[in-house]
Amino acid sequence: MSWTSLAQTVGASLGGSYLFSWLMAVIAGNTTQQLVNRTGRSNGQLWFMKPGILVHEALHAVVGLAFGLHVTAFSLRPTADSAAHVSFRYASHSWRARLGLFFSASAPVWGISAALLLLGKRAWWPQLAWAAISPHNLAPDWPWVAGWAALTVMLTFGLALSHQDLVNMWRGTPFLVVLLGLAYAVLAWLAPAALAGWWRVNQLAGGFALVMLALSVVVNRLVAWLAA
Repeated sequence: MSWTSLAQTVGASLGGSYLFSWLMAVIAGNTTQQLVNRTGRSNGQLWFMKPGILVHEALHAVVGLAFGLHVTAFSLRPTADSAAHVSFRYASHSWRARLGLFFSASAPVWGISAALLLLGKRAWWPQLAWAAISPHNLAPDWPWVAGWAALTVMLTFGLALSHQDLVNMWRGTPFLVVLLGLAYAVLAWLAPAALAGWWRVNQLAGGFALVMLALSVVVNRLVAWLAA
């Protein structure tokens, strides 16, 4: 087993997740702050941010439940500390629960991103396979494009991870590192050819992340222009 390949494959999976989540938190947080500053109201009080907040908290809860975490509180009412929140109870020694912390904390980022990418594909390339997508063969279905654009703006506000979300990701990280390391070792022993597929998935995930970051920056600049 090559330690360099291990670091590249497992490190890309984990490091890419953290970098993408952090950048999304920074960009979406800045977008939200600009609107809060411009309107003088909190994000929980602005109607066009509520869909993103609802989806954000729902993804936390649904993914947490899937991993056996017990939801002890779910609120969409703004408080002095947050626009909404979900609280969990879990066994700290449980591998499943600690992995659940990582995935439920990061769920708004990858869940919303996946939904917008799938809808974007349907809006801009409705009849093409994923492998055939190119800027040169756009075939927009304009009603879908309008709906996708509106959802992109509203759900972008749900991409921002809170400080507590990042803390929960960190609490689950040691368990995820061990799991990914074991998965790599098993594949390297039994099916080394599958490692190339894993690396390919990392590359595709990186491409999707760049697309979502670009969309988030576009929304951020649009908000900055409107709020000026």
